[in-house]
Amino acid sequence: CADPGLNVDILDETDFQAGLAQDYPLLILPGCTALEDASLPALQTYVAAGGSLLADGLCGYKDPNGWVRTVAQNPLNTLFHASVADIQAVPENKTASTLGELNLPVWWLKLVLEPENGTRCLASFDETAPRPAITSAHEGQGQAIRLGTAFFQHYLRHPDPQAFSSLLPLLPLQELSLS
Repeated sequence: CADPGLNVDILDETDFQAGLAQDYPLLILPGCTALEDASLPALQTYVAAGGSLLADGLCGYKDPNGWVRTVAQNPLNTLFHASVADIQAVPENKTASTLGELNLPVWWLKLVLEPENGTRCLASFDETAPRPAITSAHEGQGQAIRLGTAFFQHYLRHPDPQAFSSLLPLLPLQELSLS
């Protein structure tokens, strides 16, 4: 977030579950594969009240003990209006980019999404028969954007401000502090 000049705070799950995120226009969940059960409805409440959520990878896929939640019944599927249709590993030397409105690197993980009707598909994987890679859905007053790859993990290893900046038009930047 520092690359585009965004000021950020870091919240732990306890603070988030207590409703402290309600004053923030945007939550970014980078690589949050394991989330506590109480965080799932807290995310839904946050977005329904007007917050914007940006998450990548297998967000909420596991509980804090590492147990895989039932993929088809994961409560975050309702929030993102998209479920996980397929999970594929992507070797580092096979890194590609998504196609469509957003061109982002696909690294380590290809999480194929199955969007519900009315969910906007922002990008697809570069395949013979392209499948949804990035979705955006409105829930209540807010929005939930799901990136079907380990975008933030890739970014930490290979910073690419141009790739991150392509996400900025989707976010409520008018409400965020810019340096």
